[in-house]
Amino acid sequence: MRMKKALLLAVMTAALGSMNMFAAFADVDAAEPGNEENVADVNLQLGWVQDGSEWRYYNEDGSAHTGWVKESDGHGTEVWYYVDPATGLMLHSVTRVIDGVSYSFNEDGSWVAPVAVAPRGKLTGGSFYNTWSNLKIPQVIGSTTTDNEAEDLFSDSAYATIGNPKVTHDLYMSADFGDLEIYYANMKDKPDMDAATFAAELGKLEKGKNGQVSAVEAATVANQPYSKVSITKTNKKGKQYITTYYCRKLDSYMVVICTSGSMGDSNALADIVKAMTTAQ
Repeated sequence: MRMKKALLLAVMTAALGSMNMFAAFADVDAAEPGNEENVADVNLQLGWVQDGSEWRYYNEDGSAHTGWVKESDGHGTEVWYYVDPATGLMLHSVTRVIDGVSYSFNEDGSWVAPVAVAPRGKLTGGSFYNTWSNLKIPQVIGSTTTDNEAEDLFSDSAYATIGNPKVTHDLYMSADFGDLEIYYANMKDKPDMDAATFAAELGKLEKGKNGQVSAVEAATVANQPYSKVSITKTNKKGKQYITTYYCRKLDSYMVVICTSGSMGDSNALADIVKAMTTAQ
């Protein structure tokens, strides 16, 4: 009898030990409330997740997101991305028609916002005119080109003082005695900058280390007020060159007339500017 009791006691002890062991394992699993859910949360992918060389986007609940995604560049500017509903992958380095509208995306996936361009002029009958900027060159000289594309003429970080404006080139005229350009800088990031301030900043930026910049002065071109600044530079052979900017604020743009050539040809270039008339 005693042996049976001893055996029964041993079995019960072993059983209790097993229960305690299972309870111990259960306590490990339950060390953090809702452990299974927490494990899932740890593995939950949120926001941008790289998939090989591509990118996907996941919502806060872990579901895959498609369509537009708005981010910030850290400086208060919105940046838009698009996740293709067909693949779940971010579009990049491509132009795609979305809801009937064509959108282009950079290599990093950011949407390339269309850049506004100023109305361009026309070359006709040996003359150039632009009714928007109200400028006319009665007789063009040398070779001429017109271009209505927005360009990154001022994209370098040094030009941040004038807002890194996108530029619409309107006219480039090259003659034996120098060059003349007309372009329009989009001042959307410096909307309150006036022509005199723009000219002064441009002069400081363009003079470089060895150039000399003049004081900004008032000038009249085609019966309209401009701010004028000149930069003089000397090359290694001692020859001097001069670049002159005439600037005028018009709507959200800065109209810029730029002449450049040798110092000896500066009067001929100035005469081209003086000969400009209104186009309207």
